[in-house]
Amino acid sequence: MSATSPGGEFPDSGVRVTFFSIRSDPAQLAQIAARVAAGQLRLDISARRPLAETPLVHQQSEAGAIRGRVVLIPEG
Repeated sequence: MSATSPGGEFPDSGVRVTFFSIRSDPAQLAQIAARVAAGQLRLDISARRPLAETPLVHQQSEAGAIRGRVVLIPEG
């Protein structure tokens, strides 16, 4: 997971963005996937979009029109 900007405060919307980065750990990712499959973790995925729609997804996110995560799917 990662955030692409340094974050900031948005007091009018009650949102605070924090920059973070974590390392990729295959064993840990497998454990997380197993917990998702077992129903122990719930993912808030609001949409699945083609990778080509990334600019549109960013615009919608900045406008506050997206709640939850968007999964970008590579074509081909």
